Amino acid sequence: MDIQAFIQQSCGRWFTQRTCHQIGNLSSEAQSAQLCMEKLSLEDKAVLDLCEAANTEPTLVQCAAKISWQGQGFQVQPQETGELLLVAISNAPNQGEMLQQVGSAPFMRLNFHIDGDQRLILTGTQDQLHLEERVWFASPNLRLRISLLKQANQLYQATWYSEVRMGVLPEPAPEELPHAASTK
Repeated sequence: MDIQAFIQQSCGRWFTQRTCHQIGNLSSEAQSAQLCMEKLSLEDKAVLDLCEAANTEPTLVQCAAKISWQGQGFQVQPQETGELLLVAISNAPNQGEMLQQVGSAPFMRLNFHIDGDQRLILTGTQDQLHLEERVWFASPNLRLRISLLKQANQLYQATWYSEVRMGVLPEPAPEELPHAASTK
């Protein structure tokens, strides 16, 4: 699977359950959310603006997506909403860089690769925090994620996500369908 196929398979509406463990103060927090992930055109203004901000050539963009969410904690917490823009930049189908921007916050540049077990692995460092995230499909409608944050080589936070697709798999765009073999 390449990054374009991984993003396409991730598109749709998802129900997410998250458990976040703060290692230093021995606390945990649970939250549920609804995610909506949609593939964006490579000419989308948000994609081009992010490429410009990252001083990256737009012709290197493999695919882009927008993730929006609406979440609610299991305790008395205000409802949380947000948006995340993802732009995959690569000369190779299974590895490259991922530009990530949450709302109007500064973007983050992550490295990505898809391993032999079809897991998307993201890594990056920003403000002395090192992120490692693994995302994989247990089935077409069940996606799992684990996110680790480290500070000064010490595990700071570990988060587990299970995501269940709400509805059916998205249809691939006509240009993404394999060409039929000729029987002539």
